[in-house]
Formats: sequence, C-alpha cells, structure tokens
Amino acid sequence: MLMRRLWAVLTLAALAALAQPPVRPAPGARGARLEGPLIRIPSKFAGTEGVWVRNAPPERPPYAEAAPVVVHVPGELGAGGVGTAPARLGDFGYIDIPFLFPGGESGPPVDGKPLRSGGVYDSRGPA
Repeated sequence: MLMRRLWAVLTLAALAALAQPPVRPAPGARGARLEGPLIRIPSKFAGTEGVWVRNAPPERPPYAEAAPVVVHVPGELGAGGVGTAPARLGDFGYIDIPFLFPGGESGPPVDGKPLRSGGVYDSRGPA
C-alpha cells in the first residue's frame, strides 16, 4: 500500500513538472536562439549560393504597421551566424537580422547540413 501511494505521489510530481511553462531567457539575453525564416540573398561575393540571413520578427511589434530593424554585424573575426545574436532585441520590439559573411558556416544544421554562405571567407578583407 505504501509503495502505491509513493508511486502515485511521484507520478503526480512528474506530471506537475512537465506542466510547467518552458523557461524563457531574460529579455535581451546574450546568445539567445532566434526564430524566423531563413533567406538566401544573392551577392556577387557569395557565388550562386548567396548569403544566409534570418528575419527574426518580434513577438509584439511596437507599432501597428512597422518595427525597428537591427542588422547584427558579427564582431571579432568570426563569420557570423543565423541561429543566435549578441542580444535578443526582438524582446524589445526590434526585428533581428543576423547573417553569415560569404564563406561562413553556421549551425544548427538544416536537413542534416550546416548552413553555408557561398564565396570565400576572407577574415573581413585586407587590414
């Protein structure tokens, strides 16, 4: 009898834990995942493959017919990415636009392959 009650309590506790809402990152969190359509933009520097960008719209735009836009230009010497951004500005009503420089590669994979912009990554050109 005690085992049945213990099993019932553990089952209810497990179900309660599953019913909790998912943990969202703090507004503007660094490195937070971005959601939205992936788009290939033609570029003479990226060959036939073009450059990958993501259009990550805010959940609630600040205006009825528009929203401010932020284009994330990756810092340091990295090629960029389309999955995360330095700060998740969509939480503040902005449209986030991260991108991959020509020749850059990013995860997570789409159809089992990493995303790759065409062309050759040149570490931002001659210094």
